[in-house]
Amino acid sequence: MPERHLKRVLLTGTLSAESIMASGHEQCRINRPNTWQLRPAVRNRSKNPCQHGAVHTWHLPDVSSLRSQCPLLRVKQTFNAALNEVTGIMTRRLFVNGTLMRGLPLHSNLEGAVFLSQARTAPLYRLYSIDDVHPGMFAVETGGISVAGEIYEMDDDVWARVEAGEPPGLYCGPVTLEDARIVDGILYPRELAQGRHKDISHHGGWRAYMAAMSAHGA
Repeated sequence: MPERHLKRVLLTGTLSAESIMASGHEQCRINRPNTWQLRPAVRNRSKNPCQHGAVHTWHLPDVSSLRSQCPLLRVKQTFNAALNEVTGIMTRRLFVNGTLMRGLPLHSNLEGAVFLSQARTAPLYRLYSIDDVHPGMFAVETGGISVAGEIYEMDDDVWARVEAGEPPGLYCGPVTLEDARIVDGILYPRELAQGRHKDISHHGGWRAYMAAMSAHGA
């Protein structure tokens, strides 16, 4: 390759590194000048991180801090939100095992959600009765049981209503189902349940526990 042409391709990047190596100019890549600051499209990248042509080679923490500044990401987020509003796209699948289930006191908070199926968790959980008002489920390393419940699909508005209406202590966390799927579920802190409330795990679910309580009361 003529020396003049080699200098031109090194400066402009019109020849790949593999082509240079294949042509026998191994030392050219070693001595290749740094032309980063010469590229007008990426000048002042600290002020304009999403300029056209920028090569994202900085560290991941920097990328995270700049995401909110990127106009393209803001456009995408706005578009997705508008699409969800127009099409009614469901964004969350939720496993419920207590008073959100059909026919129970808080089920109205799921208005607008889509019932998908009855389901059971993998045998990884313990279930407690929190003052006989609602259940509290948490994961354990050993001695877990499979808990019965229902799966719903909902949009962000329904989820916001569900979350706002949950009793104190309950929170959203990952739940493993018996078919190995992982979905969101309603959990309760283990430290608030054990030693304070009644373990009802042997009933296998909140409905079964309530039925047993009704039968006992009769």
